[in-house]
Amino acid sequence: MNAQNLQSALILQLRETSKLEKRRDYIGISNISKCPRQAYSDLVHGFNGTDFAHQMAYAGYLFEQDAIARLAAMGFVKQDGSLNAEVMCPANPAIRGHVDGETNLGDLLEIKSVSKRKFEILSYQNRPLHEHTDQVQLYMHYGYWKTCLIIYICRETFEHRVFDVRYDAAKAGELETKMLSLAEAVKLKSPPACTCGKCGSRHHE
Repeated sequence: MNAQNLQSALILQLRETSKLEKRRDYIGISNISKCPRQAYSDLVHGFNGTDFAHQMAYAGYLFEQDAIARLAAMGFVKQDGSLNAEVMCPANPAIRGHVDGETNLGDLLEIKSVSKRKFEILSYQNRPLHEHTDQVQLYMHYGYWKTCLIIYICRETFEHRVFDVRYDAAKAGELETKMLSLAEAVKLKSPPACTCGKCGSRHHE
């Protein structure tokens, strides 16, 4: 097998093993920070599974698995059903998400691998990215956690930053309302209004 054929085979293998979900049969909580129209389009029509998307999905799982293994070796993370446990919205079971794990002290654990640019932003701001804060607020709301530790890992430099996020019932309630509206739009096949100003050129109804 020559180099070109091997490269093509590697790309094909990555597409088959990346765990990229191009279409889901549930309303993922990770959609919470997206423009409602963008989230609707991704959920109803799926999204384009480019090679880059597969690469990022595969890399994300690699960093997550490595971090969990290191935390387990430290005796910091529970080795039970809390790993990748599912949380669900009681008001609409179609709204679901999967957490990364739980610490031995009972705190939620979320692991995010990010680009160097994003890592520099969150380091400068000294706080987690808002889309991740919103995501874990709903995880805590449905899983009854009071604190979440978000571990950020820079994909380029392997630097780490850790932030704790406290449960905010009022904020979680607002986010749940947003998710319920998105779920209703998907059910009715009624595209919600765009809030980002970009959906007209990149999404179809």
